[in-house]
Amino acid sequence: EYGDDSGRLMVRWVRISTLAARAASRAQPALTSSRILRTLASYRGFPRAGRHPHVRGMHALGADAQMIEHIQALNQEIVGKFAKGEYLETLPLAEKSVELTRELFASVEGLHPALASSLNNLGRVHKAMGAFPAAGKAYQEAADIYILVFGEQHRSTVTALHNLVLLLKAQGQWKEGLALSEKVVDLRRQLQAGLSSEWTGSEEEKEAQGRQDAQSLASALNAMGELRAGCAQGTEASQAFEEALSILNDHGLGNSDAAAAAHSNQAKLLMSVGDTVAAVEQAEKVVGIRLILNGATHTLFATAVEQLAGCYQANGEEDRSKALMDMLAEQFQVKSYKPA
Repeated sequence: EYGDDSGRLMVRWVRISTLAARAASRAQPALTSSRILRTLASYRGFPRAGRHPHVRGMHALGADAQMIEHIQALNQEIVGKFAKGEYLETLPLAEKSVELTRELFASVEGLHPALASSLNNLGRVHKAMGAFPAAGKAYQEAADIYILVFGEQHRSTVTALHNLVLLLKAQGQWKEGLALSEKVVDLRRQLQAGLSSEWTGSEEEKEAQGRQDAQSLASALNAMGELRAGCAQGTEASQAFEEALSILNDHGLGNSDAAAAAHSNQAKLLMSVGDTVAAVEQAEKVVGIRLILNGATHTLFATAVEQLAGCYQANGEEDRSKALMDMLAEQFQVKSYKPA
C-alpha cells in the first residue's frame, strides 16, 4: 500500500510475498489452464529467454488491432515528450495509455505485461513531477502484474521492483528502500548466474544480454549503496559501489552511465568523511566518462564538472575550482563561483 496524506511510501512485504507465493503455486503443472496461458502472453520488449514456450502475442488474445496500434503510437509519444521534460503534457497521455490498455486486456483482468509497461510509464511521469504517492501506486501495480504473470525471477519483474527502490530513495526512506534494494540485488545476481545455463539464443545475443545484466546489477548495487549511505553504513556503501565498478569493468563497461554513477557516489561518500583527495580522483573519473559518453555540451557533463569543482574547493584547490565554475557560467549559465 502506497501513499498517505504525508506522502510517505511504505513497502508491505506481506503483499509481495503473497503474490510471489501465488505465482509459485502456478508453476508448470498449473500453466496448462487457459487463463494463465493467456496472461503469460509475450511482450515485444522482453528478452527471449523470459518467454514461456506456449506464449502467444497480444493478437492471440483477440485484441483489437487498431486499439493496439493506437496504444503503441501513444506510448511512443509518451517516451518522446518525457525525454524532452514535457511532464505536464505527458501525464494525460500516460493516464490514457493505462486506461486503454486496461480496457484492452479486461478479459484477463488486466494481467498482461503491456499494462504493467503502461503503468511504469505513468509512474515515471508522476515521480518526475514529485507526485510520489501516485508514482508508488502505479509502480506497485506494475510490479504486482509482473510477479503474477512471470514470478519474481524475471528481468521485467526485477526492473519494476527497482523502480520502487528508486522511488523510496528519492523520498529519503532509507531503511524501507534498503530492504527492497537488497531483494533486487539478490534477484539480479540470480538472473546473472542463471544466464549461462538457461539461455537458448545465440552466443551473440547471450553476450549482449550478459552486458545488459551486468549494467542492471551495477545499477541495483549503486542504489543499494546510496541507501546504505543514507542509513549511515558508509563502509558497506563503499563496498557496493566498488562491486558495481568491478562488474562493469569485467564486462568492458567502465565508461558507462552506471560507472559514472558509481564513481560519483564514491566521490560523495568520500567527501562526507573528509577524504577530499580521493574524492577528487573519483570526481575526475566521472568528468572523463561524461565527456566520452555525452560530450562537453551535455547537462550531465556540466553536473559532473560542478561536482569536481566542489571537490577541488574542498581540497583547497581554489584556482582549479574557480576555473571550472567560470567555464560552466559561460557555457551553461550556471551560478557563478563563490569562495568558501
